[in-house]
Amino acid sequence: MGKRKIPRAALADLVEMCEWMSKFNAETAGEILKFYLGLMDKYDYYFFSEPWPENYDFDRATTFTDADQAFLFASKEEFADRFQTIMLKKNLYLTGFMGIGMMWTEKAYNEQR
Repeated sequence: MGKRKIPRAALADLVEMCEWMSKFNAETAGEILKFYLGLMDKYDYYFFSEPWPENYDFDRATTFTDADQAFLFASKEEFADRFQTIMLKKNLYLTGFMGIGMMWTEKAYNEQR
């Protein structure tokens, strides 16, 4: 496993997305960010298991690999958290974070099911 580090540009974009999300629910941006960082920490063996791509890759973000599927279905009780973790991982890259990409990842998953 490589470094447990999120690229600075990706973190800035993630914070911005959390600020936007806080406008539409009862949680603050800080609470949302803390939740996401907690998922990254809890599932670090999956989240940090491969190097970050240089740029956003739509195909990568919308394709569920065998490793993604194994991680997702390893625990029925943790399905929602694991799914959020997958969406975070697939939309984070060295030069940013594609917040709207999380919706595309979710849509792709729903279409595959």
